[in-house]
Amino acid sequence: MTRYLVVLLILLFTSVAANADLVFDRGLPTANLNDAAGVNRSNVAWGFPTPWDGYNWAVGDNFSLATGADVTDLRVWIVGADDQPLSYMWSDLTLFGGPDSSNINELLNVSTSGADPNVKISPVQYVGGVDYQNSSGGFDQIYQVDFLLNWPVLGGTTYDFFVGGTPTANNTNSDSPFLHASNAALSGSTQQGADNLMGYLAYDSSNDVVGWGTWDSNGDGWDKSSDINVQVITPEPSAITLLISMLGVVGLGVLGLRRRT
Repeated sequence: MTRYLVVLLILLFTSVAANADLVFDRGLPTANLNDAAGVNRSNVAWGFPTPWDGYNWAVGDNFSLATGADVTDLRVWIVGADDQPLSYMWSDLTLFGGPDSSNINELLNVSTSGADPNVKISPVQYVGGVDYQNSSGGFDQIYQVDFLLNWPVLGGTTYDFFVGGTPTANNTNSDSPFLHASNAALSGSTQQGADNLMGYLAYDSSNDVVGWGTWDSNGDGWDKSSDINVQVITPEPSAITLLISMLGVVGLGVLGLRRRT
């Protein structure tokens, strides 16, 4: 009996260890999508001309976790061009991050080719199978971008993140990646930590950060405020710890059985 319990717990441990925990959720909107929503449209995407004024530019936002953890997946969404792959517009992506208002540095630079193990790029749609409608009325593919990294963050601390990229020759306006954003009140989905502010960052050709700041899109690019949609994912230590404890209990049970025989 004890042998079977140990085998079952080991199998359960292996299964749970592969799981992940969504610890911060400001995902894609599910309501008031595109021009059909009229003045209540919730979804938008932001990018900057880059390079501009001698620097490259990136859009971003922030998040805060209740307890410290190692962020293993920072997920954002980028709006591409028509139905072309993300690599059609940007040859690489650079994730910058750090504690709010201090020590913002490059965390990860990845290729958009599809062969980089440090990023997962997946075409997605809104609920109902709808694409992003651009300002010209056409529809563009949305790409879910999962930056796979190991970023230790402290609990109760606000962290900034920014996503830059190198425009390709197809990117005729030389724009930075268009990060998906939404108005929290109209999104219809969980919009954790939304504060109606977004971030911008300037960096040089070596990916060294030059400066950054925040802006409100209400009256500065749009008719309402917005926040970058982001999800933060960590391993699931609580379940793993529980399994270790359970294995310890089984071990004590085995010892007890031996003492009784």
